[in-house]
Amino acid sequence: MNIQTLHLANLNLMRQVKTGYLSTNGLDGYPQTRAMINIRHSEMFALLIPLFNQYDDCLTCYFHANTSSHKITQLTSNIKGNVCYSDFKSAHNLLLIGDLSIVTDQHLRTLFWQDRWTSFYPEGASDQSYTLIKLSPVKAKGSLGVQLFSYALPLPP
Repeated sequence: MNIQTLHLANLNLMRQVKTGYLSTNGLDGYPQTRAMINIRHSEMFALLIPLFNQYDDCLTCYFHANTSSHKITQLTSNIKGNVCYSDFKSAHNLLLIGDLSIVTDQHLRTLFWQDRWTSFYPEGASDQSYTLIKLSPVKAKGSLGVQLFSYALPLPP
């Protein structure tokens, strides 16, 4: 399977699974992994599809979190992290490795905002508790069936 075909399969996996497993490094140096809502899921977040289309070549990931969560403290201390997406039925596993950052651009925070999050962040996209996390992957690795893969991101044009 060529890289372009594999990359498309990985992109489709990201659109189909409801959960991504985000890992940050704890202040003690050990990794800490937690399940996160996959806001790239094409059914649950259909209105975000056009926004995500611009990130297809690099598989950039976004997650929302409460500003007071441990992961925010961890990623400000160590930007290295990863996210894993898995579909056990098709034996497709994708690990995206890269740098984590907190999105401070209010326009982008508003573009990703979902009204259903008001139970977590009552003041909406401007709520100080609402944090948008970005993973800028530099590498994709994993398995599709019995085939292992690893390639650099973003893909060359």
